[in-house]
Amino acid sequence: MARLLPLLAMLVLCSCSRQPGTEIRVFAAAALADAVPRVDSAWAGGAVKASFGASSDLARQVKEGAPADLFVSADRAWADEVVRAGRASGEPVAVAATRLVCVAPPESELSAKSAPELTAPGVRRIAVAGESVPAGRYAREALGDMGLLEVLNPKLVGQPDVRAVLRAVASGEVDAGIVYAGDLRAAKVKLLFEFDPTTHSPVRFWAVVLKDARPGTDELLAFLRS
Repeated sequence: MARLLPLLAMLVLCSCSRQPGTEIRVFAAAALADAVPRVDSAWAGGAVKASFGASSDLARQVKEGAPADLFVSADRAWADEVVRAGRASGEPVAVAATRLVCVAPPESELSAKSAPELTAPGVRRIAVAGESVPAGRYAREALGDMGLLEVLNPKLVGQPDVRAVLRAVASGEVDAGIVYAGDLRAAKVKLLFEFDPTTHSPVRFWAVVLKDARPGTDELLAFLRS
């Protein structure tokens, strides 16, 4: 089971200790778009101002000086990039994990139970996040590990982030898509199968406190680590 809800639960509990008037500015991976906003309504005496997008895009914005207190990436690589750019006040910490899955439109007759079945002629378009986006890297890594990337590459339709993949699948623009298990609640889609986790790097979300972060950010991350 994807561990995004435990992350949300911890954020809500942590909100009880926020100081009145505190607003924590969070740049978070698109996959967390449903979880983080719910923290705002439960934050005692404070607020969360969240911006969502591809981890790669958010990392670039942070490196360019965009105002934020906490950056949550869908992989360690972009969190480390922010550290190397001198924009972090500490090291990245893993705060959540999920799985990589393949989905289809809700009314689709596709019944693939494994990635090799995506090579069938009836599967013409498969939505995936871009190569610089963690979800896209995980997807291509898994397909490559199974020796399927070359044959499936002509079918891959790149998207800005994992939520764009989900929208493309839900609308029927594509025959299938590769997303995180934690995204399944965000749209009406049909789960086809889960990728073997040994075919790709572990899907973890990494948080890092940024330089000049507002009071309360370090406390929030410490709570998440516990």
